[in-house]
Amino acid sequence: MVTTINGEIYTFDGNEIWSKERQQEFFREHGKNAIIELVSENGVTHMTYDSLTGLSQVKDIRITLSADMFKEAYYRTQTDTTWIVCDENGNYLTILKAVPSYYLHSYGDGELDLDFLNKYDALVFYGLNEYFVELYRKALPIWKGKRVVLCGEWEVMGNVLPGLPGKEIFMKSDWNESAGGLLEGVSDNVLHIGTRMPKNENISRLTENRVAMIDEVMTYTFCFSNLKHFGDKHPDKKFFVIDGVFSIEGIFGVRDKVLTMAEFAKSKGFIPVFYIINSTDNMYSDFKGDDIWGKFMKQPGGTTLDDIKEAKNVYISPNANCLNIMRYMMKCDTDESGRLDWSHGFYNDRVEQYISERKSLLKEPKETLGVLIRGTDYQKTKMPGHNKHADVPMIVEKIKEIETEHPYKYIYLATEDIEILDEMKNIYGSRLIYTDQQRFKIEPGQLLANLHGEDTKEKGKGFRLGVEYLCTLRLLSMCDSLLASGGCGGVDEALRENGGRYRMTYIFDLGINAR
Repeated sequence: MVTTINGEIYTFDGNEIWSKERQQEFFREHGKNAIIELVSENGVTHMTYDSLTGLSQVKDIRITLSADMFKEAYYRTQTDTTWIVCDENGNYLTILKAVPSYYLHSYGDGELDLDFLNKYDALVFYGLNEYFVELYRKALPIWKGKRVVLCGEWEVMGNVLPGLPGKEIFMKSDWNESAGGLLEGVSDNVLHIGTRMPKNENISRLTENRVAMIDEVMTYTFCFSNLKHFGDKHPDKKFFVIDGVFSIEGIFGVRDKVLTMAEFAKSKGFIPVFYIINSTDNMYSDFKGDDIWGKFMKQPGGTTLDDIKEAKNVYISPNANCLNIMRYMMKCDTDESGRLDWSHGFYNDRVEQYISERKSLLKEPKETLGVLIRGTDYQKTKMPGHNKHADVPMIVEKIKEIETEHPYKYIYLATEDIEILDEMKNIYGSRLIYTDQQRFKIEPGQLLANLHGEDTKEKGKGFRLGVEYLCTLRLLSMCDSLLASGGCGGVDEALRENGGRYRMTYIFDLGINAR
């Protein structure tokens, strides 16, 4: 996202030579948003912190004020991440900078969805950036509400943005107590839109405080805006291709997020198709552009990627890595028509074949207690917002309690942690059953995903990691009962595949790690 920032421009003689050390000292003193302007007879050159670190070129970074200046900066982000906005006379007005965003915007000619924004009579924008300008220009003219308060440097855009007939527009340099009067008469139904990066936080921020982040609003409103025409086939259908950037998520973390967007799209009349190729950093990706959905899962309803290759109407999703509040917003507007059809199976034939060849590991499923113990980063790093998990001593005590009423011949262990496996082997010996999946040991503060970075990728390793995990869960679902160290995606999957057939289920509930 391109946004306005607070920064200063410092002008110097362009004939001076600035060493790297001198630039470093300058930015240490004046901050990363400062700009060095060198003026000489040969013209103007600008140096920024980004050019010092190699993230942009050293050159003239001026952009003329216009309604499209954010869009222009967006298309220049390959070489520049900081820009100076000038009026037609060359006077400097503000500074723009590209910053990270969960929502990945593409300028397209598809459809806007105003169902979320139309729930509110008034909106407050806290800042001036690329996304707010897109909302102003494209969404607000068709929005049903009546009042908008623009906080920030909006006066800069006053002469280049179109008016909004029928809307009441107020501009404030910042929000303070006196600004509250601008919401008189509509204060009971106002949405405040901030610019902070979303986190996996409680939905009360939206439901009680009526505060959304710009990434969340854009993900919903512009979800179907990126329309592509690959041919003339299927003119009566609207395909929605779901992609996303997933770095640390496991299979079920990815699945839960993209299924929310898919069900949302289907309830809006689109045909969802999964093609997740922008997650090169993910542990399941073997190479750039690897489809981490198709290597494990099928498409819903029997749709295939071939169906869209020459289709007339193909909509490309924004980043489907939707966090809690983004998912909540979509689920609120998803009805029964969004239910996906998996009657033909969820996992693809290659996965099912792998699992089928290993089912014999469970010699007597009805005489087996299934135990899932999450370790690695669940135990040592204690990821914020995730469930706390029981350790081996707690699990062993629970097994003793279970077996006072119903002894088991075998204990099947599902774990990704080599230390936990060794500990359980020492306790249960030949009673313990486990797969030959690759297991790991990590240090406190480390994430399991850190062991599978792009520089350690091997051909086929991503598939092996995923299919081994899915196999362990299928076997877990076949056991007579389930004991789990805490809630996680693997537990949910085992319960789904088991279909309510477990004789007994016990999942430790030890609370949530602090955020």
